[in-house]
Amino acid sequence: MPLSPAQLRELLQGVATSSPDSLDCDGCCDLFAEFAEAELQGQALTGAYAAVRNHLRQCTCCAYEYETLLEALRATEDPDNA
Repeated sequence: MPLSPAQLRELLQGVATSSPDSLDCDGCCDLFAEFAEAELQGQALTGAYAAVRNHLRQCTCCAYEYETLLEALRATEDPDNA
């Protein structure tokens, strides 16, 4: 099944805007808790945190897991949100 022009443009856009990922999925997951705390506290996301952010932008599996963790943490911070 050939790609439509719209699908091809989306694929090329993804390739053009990607950047080297210095973390694999396991390395990213190892930093989830620290990264979530930093993000929830509004800290600057530099260094290893920037690498986590980059990985999350490119890996939908890790991004989903991270968003699930973040939602759980927010719910425990705000009992009215649960």
